[in-house]
Amino acid sequence: MGIPPHRALRARRIIALGATDEFLRGSFACPRGGATVPAICGRYTLSTGAEALYDAFDWLERLNEAALDPATSEALAKKRYNVAPTQEVPIVGQRDPERAPKLAIFRWGLLPFWAKSPRDGARMLNARVETLHSKNAFAKAFERRRCLVPADGWIEWEREGKEKKPFHIQRADGAPLLFAGLWSRWRPEGDESDDWLHTFTVVTRDSAGPVADLHPRMPVVVDAADRARWLIPSGTDPRPAILEAPLPELELHRVSQRVNDARNDDAACLASPEAQEQR
Repeated sequence: MGIPPHRALRARRIIALGATDEFLRGSFACPRGGATVPAICGRYTLSTGAEALYDAFDWLERLNEAALDPATSEALAKKRYNVAPTQEVPIVGQRDPERAPKLAIFRWGLLPFWAKSPRDGARMLNARVETLHSKNAFAKAFERRRCLVPADGWIEWEREGKEKKPFHIQRADGAPLLFAGLWSRWRPEGDESDDWLHTFTVVTRDSAGPVADLHPRMPVVVDAADRARWLIPSGTDPRPAILEAPLPELELHRVSQRVNDARNDDAACLASPEAQEQR
């Protein structure tokens, strides 16, 4: 017998954030040409790697590199220029206020417990902040399993006729961002093992600032100072304070059509069209 499909996705060592945490390791590839989703279009960037995240967010607990398996070390260190759904990327979790937040590797595309297959996660890349408390797929995760998704920007498209022009949206100062996220764990019905698939979704809101002219939705950006408000369940709805906080200054840059294909994941994806034509 071959390896069951759900286990083939996560046949590597799981990293726990704490002795009682389930916040562990998951597995992330968007269809060629991009997915059609109502929120963000399903691509973002994390071109800094974990080391730069430790520098930018000194409140993160540094993982013990010697204890990590090679696949996890690679996923933490890899520079990502075109993150796509169903791929593995770092997220930040903290369920115990006495412990520092940690990085973990999860798969993008949330799988609720009632999902029939890992493929179902490709439909749950985003959760609307306005309604996530009332949706079966997200309500429990909103109550108990919130996370932050580090990124240095995201990709959005502007359609002109038949052409889709990609733009990279980032902080004007180049610093990394933290998206609000939800996470879940899943295993097939009837599987009583501890072999869970850990997944996440990016929470979105109405667009603001320069993004509003490009697309109606954008990720919920969480200020690092508000990290505990989002991460640690307290019985108080964190959304009003998170949404009322001022956004950082954002910039939009036209980038290469290479980003349209999820198989491309290199610095050339973020090159200007002019620079790409000169290559």
